[in-house]
Amino acid sequence: MINLSVAMGMRFRGVPGALAGLLGLIAGPSLVVIGLGVLYEHTQNDPYVRHLFAGLAAAAAGLLIAMAVKILLPLRRSPLAALIAALGFIAIAIMRLPLLPTMLVLTPLSIYIASRRAR
Repeated sequence: MINLSVAMGMRFRGVPGALAGLLGLIAGPSLVVIGLGVLYEHTQNDPYVRHLFAGLAAAAAGLLIAMAVKILLPLRRSPLAALIAALGFIAIAIMRLPLLPTMLVLTPLSIYIASRRAR
C-alpha cells in the first residue's frame, strides 16, 4: 500500500505528491497510536484499564490459537509440512529464538522439501 501511494503521488505530482501520499498513509495511524500511548500512560494504574488489558490478552490468545488451528488443518495431509510448522513453533514459542533467523533457516528447508515432493 505504501509503495502504491508513493507511486501514485509521484506520477501525478512528482516528489511533493509522493511525500503527500506517504504522509497521508502513515500520519493518521501514527497519530492514533501515539494518542493511545499517551492515554494509556495516564491511565495504566487504573484497575479498570488493567482488567481491560487482561481481557484483551485473553482475546489475543484465543485468536492466536484459532489461527494456529486454521493453519494446521491443511497440514494434516503433509507430515513434513506439519514438521516444519512444529519446528517453527518450538523454535519461536518454546525456545524463544528470534523470528528472523528461524525463518531464514526454515523457509529454505520447507522450499527444498516442497520441491522434492513435487518431482
